[in-house]
Amino acid sequence: MSRFFEINDSVFTAHSLILPIVEMASQRGIAPDKILKGSKLFYTDLNSHYKKISFAQLHTVIFNTTKLLSAEGISFLLSERLFHSMPSNALQALLHAAHLQQMFRVSQLRQFELFPYMFATSYRSPNQVHFVINFAISEPVLEVRCFFYELLAGLIECLLKWRFNTQPKTAVKQHKLHIRFPMEQPAYIEQFHSHLNSDYCFSQPAFMISLESIMLRQKHADSLPAMTRFYLKQPILSQPMIGFKQHISQLITQMPKATSEQIAQQLNISSATLKRKLKQHNTTLKTLKDELQKQQSLIYITERGYSNEQVATALAFNDITNFRRAFKRWTGKTPSELRACISKSITHY
Repeated sequence: MSRFFEINDSVFTAHSLILPIVEMASQRGIAPDKILKGSKLFYTDLNSHYKKISFAQLHTVIFNTTKLLSAEGISFLLSERLFHSMPSNALQALLHAAHLQQMFRVSQLRQFELFPYMFATSYRSPNQVHFVINFAISEPVLEVRCFFYELLAGLIECLLKWRFNTQPKTAVKQHKLHIRFPMEQPAYIEQFHSHLNSDYCFSQPAFMISLESIMLRQKHADSLPAMTRFYLKQPILSQPMIGFKQHISQLITQMPKATSEQIAQQLNISSATLKRKLKQHNTTLKTLKDELQKQQSLIYITERGYSNEQVATALAFNDITNFRRAFKRWTGKTPSELRACISKSITHY
């Protein structure tokens, strides 16, 4: 069996995300056929426990939702419902974890069950840990990207709120996150105020969630790590896989200088087929390589305090001029402009 799934592979249960979206839309006077338009799905499909859908179909439904209910906060409301409908074993493994570090590890091990649509890469700076988050299957259009940013932020907020609701308020405050959204501030900003307790800012060059390093391994007072290990050992009903885009990103991380022919060889396909698949998933090999280097450079510059020369060396650029030119292409700003921009945004958390 393949180690990854693609945009048109039917691997998700129809009732996990689409059914609650359709029901919430109906409550707001939007007929199901308008939400499902173009997805090749019918309302009766959503009531079958066995009906599987693809990311392409989910993408269509979410796009329709953003057009019809852009200011209704559906993404945040959906995060609350998704949290309570997660597979029991995966959720229990999360909730019994000893600390946030173990919770992150559980989310990696059970990614397909918990949230297969995006994946996180962790980076450390002297005092903080940063999770840079990318899409795992395909690169969505802007409206759908923003929906998923809000959905995941809301889901994490629900998880932490539930996990720490029996502890002192100071403990919850200590675990407050800093969320950087790579989107402009939306007109429906009140939805963020209502649903997010975390600090956040907009118009950032990457989707990043940060917290103090000291909090990562601070033990939860009522945790039961043995129960986490127990639930992780339980059988997984579906074959654990990752999305196509995530798989290619992992290969690039392992082989940063690999050509398209070498990546294709890892997949046992031709370079022409690889190019076609990448296009189908709304990306290219160069785009993925650039995205990885951009995100690494952001951490080096804004969090670790590297000079331009140090970043250029770390990313294997021949000279600093080429690095500056590439950085401007990636972010629309020079390294100096980005430093000033990030510093200003952090002071307004």
